[in-house]
Amino acid sequence: ESGARVVNMSWGRFETSYIANLEACAPEMAAGERQALARYTVESIREVLREGMAAAPQVLFVGAAGNAGASLDVANPATRFSAPNFILVGAVDRQGEATDYTNVGVEVTLYANGDRVPGRLPGGQWSAPTGTSMATPNVTNTAARMLAVNPDLSGAELRQLLEETADPNATGQLLLHPARAVAAARRRAE
Repeated sequence: ESGARVVNMSWGRFETSYIANLEACAPEMAAGERQALARYTVESIREVLREGMAAAPQVLFVGAAGNAGASLDVANPATRFSAPNFILVGAVDRQGEATDYTNVGVEVTLYANGDRVPGRLPGGQWSAPTGTSMATPNVTNTAARMLAVNPDLSGAELRQLLEETADPNATGQLLLHPARAVAAARRRAE
């Protein structure tokens, strides 16, 4: 409703994290109960996300895969699903190689630099953090630039063009190619 066309989702709601939190906060709870509560929580969040994304087809949702160096099957984040207007982003280093910390899985369809990405902290101080939360804004920024040259693109079309214009690295991950993605969006507007 606010008119946003691209949403950067850089947060994790992992089943494994909920279980660890419950172990610390509710040690008297049986392991099976913790597992069931964690799974229920993640599945509830996942369903709300799916419904929200389906209701906003003009928006591209860009999510961070997470930094546990694990399979999404094991970590089970709330964002472990596919939708036409949702893209889950993993991190590569500056040489384009998958990092050891990035989560992986079939849902992670695009990778971007997450290694010492320059940014500013509140107050203007420079910082260079690392992680999938730094790779994700690279994709979000590219999608925004694509919309600047072609505001008629839907969320699904943005995702499609981002993936189609990506370059595979030596181990098969699709690497974001911003210039090519923007050029493809411009061509589609003509």
